[in-house]
Amino acid sequence: MTKKKEYLIDVYQNLSDWLDEMKEIQKPRVNELIKQAALYAKTAEGMTEEKLNQFVDNLKFDLHDFLSTKSNRNKTFNVSPLIE
Repeated sequence: MTKKKEYLIDVYQNLSDWLDEMKEIQKPRVNELIKQAALYAKTAEGMTEEKLNQFVDNLKFDLHDFLSTKSNRNKTFNVSPLIE
């Protein structure tokens, strides 16, 4: 193998390892977001339809912002299907 190819394989492996590590680190944050959303949903039972729609819109915005921030590190990740 050439040195350039070995270097590229090493870079790829390091990047792959880092992405796997970040995935594990981010799981608790996503789980916490889901728990909060569930609590909000229980609260929403007593809300008017207008307030509930506003809440859903705000949650979509926050989730999109969260996922966009994470995807800036990996430009190939598309967040749109996750929030629609």
